[in-house]
Amino acid sequence: MYSLAVFSAVSFFYSLILPYIIGLLGVKPAYFISQLISTAAYFLFFFWADYFAYQGIAFVLVASTALNFATMNSVPYALVSDIVGGRDAGLYMGALNAGAVVAQSVSGQTAAIVLAFGDLSDAIAVGAIFGLLACIFVWKVIVPEPEVVEGHVNSSLIKRRNDHESPLSSPVVSKGSIQDA
Repeated sequence: MYSLAVFSAVSFFYSLILPYIIGLLGVKPAYFISQLISTAAYFLFFFWADYFAYQGIAFVLVASTALNFATMNSVPYALVSDIVGGRDAGLYMGALNAGAVVAQSVSGQTAAIVLAFGDLSDAIAVGAIFGLLACIFVWKVIVPEPEVVEGHVNSSLIKRRNDHESPLSSPVVSKGSIQDA
C-alpha cells in the first residue's frame, strides 16, 4: 500500500519537472528513458519473484514505474495538442485515448492467458518484453518541430503557450456567452 502512495507522489513530482527534462533532452529521449526505467523495473520484478523477502527493492521498483506512468499520460496528449490544436483536438485526443484503452484491454487478456499457464512473475516478464518493444517504437513517434515566436519556444510539451497570458484570460465567458478578450 505504501508503494502505491510513493508511486503517486513520484508520478506527481516527476510530471512537474517533465517539461524541463523534455526541454533538455527532447521528447523521444525523455520518453525512451522513462520507458527503459519502467522496463528494467519489470525485468527486476521477474528476477526477484519473492516480493516479501525483498520488500525494499519492490518498493523502489514500483515507485520507479511512476516515471513512465507520468510520461505516458501526458506526452502523447501534448503531442496531439501541438499537432492538431484548435477545435478538433478533442476528437483526436479521444481517438488516442481509445487506442490506449484497446491496448489496456489486450494487455489484460494477455496477462490472463499467461496466468492460466504460469504465475505472476511470468506475466510480469511478458510485460517487460512488451516494454522492450515500446523502447524500440518510441523512436517512431512523430514529434512536431516547436514553433519559435519572438525568441520563445511555443510548445505545450515545454511550457504553456503564452507565459504572460493567464489560461483564463481568453476567451472570456460573460453571462453565458463567449466573447473575445
